Amino acid sequence: MKWANFLGYFALWAGALVNLGSGISLITGLLYGEDADLVYSFFTGLKVLDVLYGICLLATVALGVVTALSIIKRKKQAGTLVCLMYGVQSVLSVIYIIGASIILGTFAGDATTITQIVVSIVMIFVNRTYFNNRRDVFVN
Repeated sequence: MKWANFLGYFALWAGALVNLGSGISLITGLLYGEDADLVYSFFTGLKVLDVLYGICLLATVALGVVTALSIIKRKKQAGTLVCLMYGVQSVLSVIYIIGASIILGTFAGDATTITQIVVSIVMIFVNRTYFNNRRDVFVN
């Protein structure tokens, strides 16, 4: 149960805080600091993409909290929610990279984002196996 406790009491909460900060930064333009107006004047569609992505990240905060609480309370759907959380993160990242690449005219992915996508996909399989093996514990 150490893995479930790590997810429920730390990892998902930390991820929710990071997504909260990132979402607010994207929506407000703080991501680019003082250069936000300059960046958005050259790439007008990027501001719309950043705001939409920021809103989606804020939505994942709620999903992360619900997922963490389902693990803590040993709910039956905990494993499904964990996999959904990682899947949503991966899909959002891929959509953002595609959108930003179109707007910028060059590939917008970086090593960190690509690594995050790969790790999220691996985590879906790891957690699916983990929670399937512990179906007798997650029954509420």
